[in-house]
Amino acid sequence: MSWFLPNVGEGRYHQLDTLRFFFALAVVFHHISVFSWMSSLGLAVDFFFILSGFVLTPFILKTKIGYGDFVWRRIARMYPLHFVTLIAILLVYLLTGNGGIRPYPDGELLTFTAHLFLLQNMGFNDHLSWNWPSWSISVEFWLNILLLYFLVSRRMIITSITITIASFAILYATKGGLSWLHTQQIWDFVPSGLIRCAGGLALGYLCYEIFLGFEENRTRNPSRKITVFILSSIAEISLIALAFWAVAYFQRAEQFIAIPVLMVLVIVFSFGNGLLSQLLSIRILAYLGNLSYAVYLIHGPLIILSRRLGYPMGRDVDYTPERLIIFFGALFLFSVLSYHLIEMPGKKAVMSVGRVWLERARKTHNY
Repeated sequence: MSWFLPNVGEGRYHQLDTLRFFFALAVVFHHISVFSWMSSLGLAVDFFFILSGFVLTPFILKTKIGYGDFVWRRIARMYPLHFVTLIAILLVYLLTGNGGIRPYPDGELLTFTAHLFLLQNMGFNDHLSWNWPSWSISVEFWLNILLLYFLVSRRMIITSITITIASFAILYATKGGLSWLHTQQIWDFVPSGLIRCAGGLALGYLCYEIFLGFEENRTRNPSRKITVFILSSIAEISLIALAFWAVAYFQRAEQFIAIPVLMVLVIVFSFGNGLLSQLLSIRILAYLGNLSYAVYLIHGPLIILSRRLGYPMGRDVDYTPERLIIFFGALFLFSVLSYHLIEMPGKKAVMSVGRVWLERARKTHNY
């Protein structure tokens, strides 16, 4: 058995999957403030947006998937774990501490309903609520099906360039930074996180078009394989260091520099030619990539549970090694369990329902 996983399948890049896991951990560190001197780790979310646009592009192009099938696949991929974590938070509120649901500025019923339909960051609420990291899941889901599918299926390169430039220009002019932008509204009705996601997804699509251009023209000469490996390894190591510096330390206007850094990071690692790409494709590390979505969605409920049990997580907390070991051990355990018992079975169940529903719709409407 090979220790390494090849880049095969519908746009599957195992080294990028593994990177997504470490960026998910960066978001966790950001929310529990375990490294308070790394104040901009929230920029890891922009990596998720760019990567989502990148990996969905070859899937849409190569499979020529229909719109209804694409929407249903997005629901199957994103909704089951989101729903379970939302219910988990409701149960934590009702069964722990003094009981009762935490009051939210936008109202408990309104915010819960918005979360049920993945609308929590689509302009209906002005504040984060419930499983607050899922604000990015909300905008990513809706922009996947309302924007990205059409940009990719119609190869709208100029439009994508315009959306990317306009999105980050608007955020720069109105907010001056990136890492804390989610529900804050621009022009009193557009969530800044929505614009942030639109720019990231469009840029991710452009990354794949750039990747294709290089892929079609790069040399296959075996004699240059060592040279490519060395140069790629240097580029990968440099980009990881630069991305870490940008995501961890850049402040305010500097944070916009992180976007082209993350763009180049995705493109360079997508080729898989360097040492780091090969290391990140080791089976055990690639498996961690499978857990990234669970890590991202489960750490919020765990933080809420810790607080309700009298063990606060966040700023100005003097963490003991034991508390961090328990927290991250629980996070890893629940992520593994949720991947195998919720994400994958949930995806299959929703896809089964979707196939029946779509087939009936085709027969009814003769398409």
